[in-house]
Amino acid sequence: MNGPLAIGAAGDFALLNPASNLRKIDRAGAQDAVATTRVRAMICGLLLVVMSLYPPGAIAQNLPNFAPDAYCQRMAGIGGFSRETYGGCLGLERRALDALRSNWTSVPSSIRVRCTRMATIGENGSYSTLQGCIDMELAAPAAPAQAAQPRRFFLMRPPDQNGTAYDSLDDCLAARTKIAPEVAICIYR
Repeated sequence: MNGPLAIGAAGDFALLNPASNLRKIDRAGAQDAVATTRVRAMICGLLLVVMSLYPPGAIAQNLPNFAPDAYCQRMAGIGGFSRETYGGCLGLERRALDALRSNWTSVPSSIRVRCTRMATIGENGSYSTLQGCIDMELAAPAAPAQAAQPRRFFLMRPPDQNGTAYDSLDDCLAARTKIAPEVAICIYR
């Protein structure tokens, strides 16, 4: 039962209803309303406790869970299904996922959020699109206030935390394609 309760002089209860103002209910109905309110309050309290356990932006810290198989089936099906396209797409998605797993937390959260939105346009998300977006975002010119700081591209491969420095994104991406079977991502810092 929804709405505030009023207690009558005889000990009966009335539910305040905007449509009819008052409606009499028995004690059991009032007790149900009170119990329901208590349960709702406990659930809200529990949710607040659980949410407080996660730091701000924790959701953006988790790598999205895409379905590469469904994505690649859709891509390979454009213009008639191609097994070669499907297999190549799966390989590309797996390599991108591996690279993203190893470097996800080093990518600024604003870029992770923006690129995740972009990578999920359409029915299924794509790890290779997500990785490409992150590469481009990190390669974007720095704001004028930061232009004085020299920044470079780093080819990051696990377990190396420092990476190999390159002067341009093209150089970094070219080096990444040369080590194609290995997991790697280009990061701009």
